Amino acid sequence: MTHNPSIEIVARAVILSGNQLLVCQVKDADWCFLPGGHVDFGEPTETALVREVREELGIPAVIGPFLGAVENVYDENGEKHHEINLVFSVQADTTQLTSQEGHIQFSLIDVGKLPDLKLLPAQLKRSLISWFSDQKPFWVGGTANVTEQL
Repeated sequence: MTHNPSIEIVARAVILSGNQLLVCQVKDADWCFLPGGHVDFGEPTETALVREVREELGIPAVIGPFLGAVENVYDENGEKHHEINLVFSVQADTTQLTSQEGHIQFSLIDVGKLPDLKLLPAQLKRSLISWFSDQKPFWVGGTANVTEQL
């Protein structure tokens, strides 16, 4: 397994249309994620999120309040990744969901079905379920037991 020594910063959008949440899915995958993407070095997070929504959906976005953050460590194709997901409420027109990237598609899902959805990272899904009920900001750190690493 290779090791990527950097920590990735990812900006994520919670875009609601009534009681429906916009999610993104790699075509033919059995999982989905929130729209957004990587923050480039030196780029403000909010700017990155506006850019990512425009690149993915071709629509403007207005950044709202910060909702929370989720740290995620995972393996993909034998490579270890460490990311911090910064999640914001975002206003965007969801009447025409046309992906601007051929490998992904978008859909609106009922917020009540979120517990049954395979939304990744799983810690973010659990945080969103709580946020929809209590509207409290969230922080979920890595899953490693820190005392075992000392």
